[in-house]
Amino acid sequence: MFPTARAGTRKKTPKNTDAHPIARKLASEAAATSAAGLRAEAELILGDVDWIGGCWARAIEHLENAIAAEPEDPALAARAYPKLINYTVAHAPSEGIERAERAFAALSSQRVPAAVASVAFDSYWAGLLLGRGVRPEL
Repeated sequence: MFPTARAGTRKKTPKNTDAHPIARKLASEAAATSAAGLRAEAELILGDVDWIGGCWARAIEHLENAIAAEPEDPALAARAYPKLINYTVAHAPSEGIERAERAFAALSSQRVPAAVASVAFDSYWAGLLLGRGVRPEL
């Protein structure tokens, strides 16, 4: 079986260890590259890091940068657009609806139905937040 540590011999992990600075540093370096695919993936990671860190505006900016780096990549769009719309709706519902319209144009419900469903739900929610009522087409 596994050996057990004796009392007081186990290494203690610092309470406030934060991996975000390391993730941000590595992803920022990758985002500075000229390789569009790598840059897009790094921007996605930076978006997640900022979202988790509580900076929704920077998270949205990074997701927009990821999409701009690889605008014709359907797999990237399927990962980026649902986050982009979700992150936007809570803080700027009108902008969320505008971004959702771009997402609908970029995503295929045949290829990535879960991504389209996520965008549709958040777009519907944004409309309700704005008092626009029910949209049966969503």
